[in-house]
Amino acid sequence: MIDIVQLLYDAVKPVMQTWNEDGIYAISFFVYSNEAYEYRGFRNVPIFEISYNTESDCPGAELDSEERWNYAFWRQNTTPIISEGEPNPLTDALFDWYAGQGIDNIGFEDPDTMYDGFMMYVGSGPAGEKELVDLASQVALRLRQEGFVDEHFGAGIPVLIHGLEPVDYTLEATSRANPNGEADQYLEFWGASSELFPGTDRFEALSADEDDDFEPKFELMDIPMKLLVQSGLVRPDCTKDEFFDALRVLGLSEEEIEILKSVNTDN
Repeated sequence: MIDIVQLLYDAVKPVMQTWNEDGIYAISFFVYSNEAYEYRGFRNVPIFEISYNTESDCPGAELDSEERWNYAFWRQNTTPIISEGEPNPLTDALFDWYAGQGIDNIGFEDPDTMYDGFMMYVGSGPAGEKELVDLASQVALRLRQEGFVDEHFGAGIPVLIHGLEPVDYTLEATSRANPNGEADQYLEFWGASSELFPGTDRFEALSADEDDDFEPKFELMDIPMKLLVQSGLVRPDCTKDEFFDALRVLGLSEEEIEILKSVNTDN
């Protein structure tokens, strides 16, 4: 049986040992799928990259600011661990592990199960992505439990498991990887807290705390619009085209965007 966690650990730790820049305040374990990514004939396959951000990358930013916790503002000096570029022995090992787990539809996500009745995303990503998120969380937790993260970067540095935007399963994975509250500022920024997991996702927390006077735009759901405004991708007075272009930047497919458009009666 393939010990994929050990293989990922052995690939990740040596890279992190070379990070000696001053002011590292957060570590990124970036897991993301895109329809442009292809490996072994599968499309929309997940990748895994690691990086970090420093205080000098966001000078003067408040502790709860977007500059600190939105990956779109980071320098993104990534090192690929799992890549779509063939050949990649570690990606091959992951795909063999997928096969051993019975995951044979890598990259597929059923559009009928992606959104609930309120058009909120409730899926778990393309097949293979959540599994890689969970593996990345296990690697991060091992590095933390053995003392490496605190010893090399300083006490309390969070390891964030995420994609281009947070979803419930990446926030849960981040919470698991930082069991002593190291990622609480990040989780609270995205409308969640480590105390909420498991069983409560970021949308419930955000809905409970949203402003009463926030007005939805174009009859679309107010929470997606609010998240886009918070992320800095659109202005509150954006046009429809700007709204949907921002969703494309976040990685939504045209099929997903058409689903969202279908709820806009003024389209």
